[in-house]
Amino acid sequence: MYKRFTLTLVISIIIVSCSPKIEFHGEEYPPTDSIIVLSEAYLYGDSIIEKDFDIIGYIDAFGSWKVSRAKMRSKLIEEAQKRGADAVAIEDLGSVTTTKMINRNYNHPNSYNRERSVNEKKITGTLIRFKK
Repeated sequence: MYKRFTLTLVISIIIVSCSPKIEFHGEEYPPTDSIIVLSEAYLYGDSIIEKDFDIIGYIDAFGSWKVSRAKMRSKLIEEAQKRGADAVAIEDLGSVTTTKMINRNYNHPNSYNRERSVNEKKITGTLIRFKK
């Protein structure tokens, strides 16, 4: 019984640590059936989008070294479709350094908070909705 619990716990931790973190900022619409994936250059440069469109939001996908860029990209596209985007322009920002707060024991009088820098991969998506 103990071995089964330990194995389940280890597998759960691995699955969670290998999942990209998603942050969404913007407006939500009903989910779409299909989505067009573009690079960021098409949105701001020579656009291949011939329809009028609105930018409805932005999605950031963060992942540790354990998470592949393909998995991050796939999760970003899936999330964009759930938020009602007709298209998403994706930009790979490479690695970014973020600062995380680490809390020590809350009840201990000598506890303290400190910051820790974390190097993560980041992919950003601009969500596009076509005007009808």
